[in-house]
Amino acid sequence: MISPAMDARILVVDDAPTIRRFLELLLVEAGYAVDLAETAEDAIAKIAAADYDLVIVDKNLEGQDGFAVCRAAREKEDNTACMLVTADQSVASAARAVDEQISAYLLKPLRRDPVLRKVRQALERVFLVREREEARAELQTAKEALEKRSAALQHTLDQLVETQHRLTESEKQVSLGMLAAGVAHEINNPACFILPNLDYLKRSLERLAEQAREAGADDGDITEEHERADRMVDRCLEGVNRIVEVVQTLQLFSRRDDGAQELVDLASLCRSLLDLVTHELDGRAQLSVNLQPVRPVLGSAAQLSQAVLDLVLNARRSVMRSESEAHTISLSTSMVDDKVRLVVTDTGPPLAAAGEHSAALEPFYGGGSLTEGPGLHLTLAREVIDRHGGELSLSSDERGNRLEAILPPAPDGTRAALVDKPGR
Repeated sequence: MISPAMDARILVVDDAPTIRRFLELLLVEAGYAVDLAETAEDAIAKIAAADYDLVIVDKNLEGQDGFAVCRAAREKEDNTACMLVTADQSVASAARAVDEQISAYLLKPLRRDPVLRKVRQALERVFLVREREEARAELQTAKEALEKRSAALQHTLDQLVETQHRLTESEKQVSLGMLAAGVAHEINNPACFILPNLDYLKRSLERLAEQAREAGADDGDITEEHERADRMVDRCLEGVNRIVEVVQTLQLFSRRDDGAQELVDLASLCRSLLDLVTHELDGRAQLSVNLQPVRPVLGSAAQLSQAVLDLVLNARRSVMRSESEAHTISLSTSMVDDKVRLVVTDTGPPLAAAGEHSAALEPFYGGGSLTEGPGLHLTLAREVIDRHGGELSLSSDERGNRLEAILPPAPDGTRAALVDKPGR
């Protein structure tokens, strides 16, 4: 422990010059810094201007008693010790000293050794209390830092667990994509021979109806039966054509990305995407579509397809977090300042807190006050759009979320360059 004599500062207050001088010489010789005051007013002014570890004050001062000086010292610094110089040893005086939290009495006539012993004891208590308070403050600071560190580690752990879950889901989606490609191929094969057979059946029905009329059959019965069969064949053709469209869309979104550059019609791509996601929104959100014609974009159709799918799946994920079922998801394409614009909006809860919209497009974003962020969909979509020279931005508030992708159109003459490229 640091010795109190090394940096203790003492104020001596007494209207008797001999006592002031005695205490000054005694305390300075012991190594203490000493200030002197003759009156209570002078002492209170010194206390207001400086910090003291100990105040030694005469109990009976002219105008005020020593207790007033002690109260002023404690109001300035609660740990300041106070000692009274007095010859009064009455019980009433002792009781008041206890109430006023006086550290000790210095009884007149003053003697060297008792004064130094009581001064040293009082200062040791002051320094011990201060060290304890400093230790308590340091402990509280360390505790708060530990709690913050623990919270940060827990947040990181939660993010890692969530990221692991998202990566697992991404791997599952890759596996499902490969499975979808295989299933699409298997479905496409029978669909390819069902379609021409249905066309042949439709033409055969017409020939049979004509032959029946030539054979003398009732024309009314033939017409009615032919129309009924023709409608059934048309329904079959419509269903098979629908199967073929879905299979083609699956093949588009699940095909292997070979990095080849091609002209991609973003509006047509979005239109094909709707065949895959419309059923996912039933009962959760109303889909609004405004796909205006846009200039083609030069890039990877597989990557852009995945980016658009990620944006729509993100919108679906947003509305799924809300208990309300009255939501809308919109998908639109347009030309703005000679650039291709794709906008996906939803009326779900905000994906990012205020001021964190850019961070929400980065990996591991936790969502501010949200229980979960937007996941990997936005990160993957942003990376694809960045690779194609575009930019993805997010804005969100309590009304919903808006994702806007701006992409540069393919330069003029790109189509001819691609056609003339060897191996194409």
